Amino acid sequence: MPEVVHADERRLRQILINLLGNAVKFTDTGRVTLRASYLREMARFEIEDTGIGIDEANLSRIFMPFERSGQADGHGKAGTGLGLAISRMLTDLMGGEMQVRSQIGKGSTFEVRIYLPGVAAPKTLARAESDIAGYAGARRRVMVVDDQASQREPLAEMLEMLGFETQEAASGEHCLRDAAAFTPDIILLDIAMPGLDGWEVSRLLHASEATRVPIMMVSANAHDHDPEKRVRAGCDDFLVKPVIATELLNKLQTHLGLEWIYRAATPGRAPLSTDPAATSLPPEEQIRDLQALGAIGYVKGILDKLDEIERADNRYAAFVRRLRERVKGFRLEEYSRLLDRITSNDAGKR
Repeated sequence: MPEVVHADERRLRQILINLLGNAVKFTDTGRVTLRASYLREMARFEIEDTGIGIDEANLSRIFMPFERSGQADGHGKAGTGLGLAISRMLTDLMGGEMQVRSQIGKGSTFEVRIYLPGVAAPKTLARAESDIAGYAGARRRVMVVDDQASQREPLAEMLEMLGFETQEAASGEHCLRDAAAFTPDIILLDIAMPGLDGWEVSRLLHASEATRVPIMMVSANAHDHDPEKRVRAGCDDFLVKPVIATELLNKLQTHLGLEWIYRAATPGRAPLSTDPAATSLPPEEQIRDLQALGAIGYVKGILDKLDEIERADNRYAAFVRRLRERVKGFRLEEYSRLLDRITSNDAGKR
């Protein structure tokens, strides 16, 4: 696949995240697989799951707005019925096509084909959000409010990796109960929640002196972005799901007056030296712990362990810094290869 293609990044992200989120939602056991291939400037994405499946009678209507299959209705996790309709519409707008194959009890496969011409000589891109290591100044607090844990937890984890202190709330009622005690600097507030919706929660928060902080509404429906409604509810900004990290970070920078700290450039991603004279290594059991955390992809656990190692002895700072860089960039395979090389070198010396 080419390194860079011409595409509408927001639309492509939303198509794939909607399809992946749908697959995860309706797959209780087994797996969800994303495959990508590229031939003659045509990209083909397949999202395959081992979930509940869709019967033949419902295949023709699952892409209609507010329609759900009978299996989804009985599953207990049905959403608004807009995700597939939006994905199909966006695929059509990009000149692509979407197809689905499914079998009850065995799973579904959604296939998206989109023309994505490669860029032969891409210009230098702006610094990506993965280059941000943190921010200067006092630690800021962010409350993330969403009734869906699959939407709430990744946002909170990403913010924690950048040095924010976060608190999650699974409903509007929980937000109102906990906000005054947590004293957030900003609140990310989902609109569509059972019980109190985001607009009502925003009005109640704004009415209280104790919780009058910037509020950023978050919604999967771009039509919710009504400036007059925002003003009446006392909220300050709006984000469309799926949340794109660059947009979120830009808005946080604006509302909190942040100064980002970027990682130093590492041309060619030089490999981590395994020479103890160049890089002091922590004890073998700690390296094994890091390997185990990498094997299950537990990013927050890895970062906590690296912090613990660095606090224990400053001699390990270079070791920690290089691994942390790879983990924060979600380059977990590279992280695991480096640790494997260290352990094999140590074994050879013994």
